[in-house]
Amino acid sequence: MPKSLLAPAAFPKDLSVRVPRWEDVAAVNELARTCDIAQYGTPDCTEEDIRDDWQVPGFDLERDA
Repeated sequence: MPKSLLAPAAFPKDLSVRVPRWEDVAAVNELARTCDIAQYGTPDCTEEDIRDDWQVPGFDLERDA
């Protein structure tokens, strides 16, 4: 199995994780855009995209995000 070219991320010791809330859409979008730019050179996500994804029938924000 080939080794990854990327080192594992070092997370801050005080990092906490929680389920996103609707008021987090802008922050989630900013994170997604930052990742898109780092990986592809250009962003490919909008707040509307995230809202649309979070409203797909059967999608449960607490379970699926």
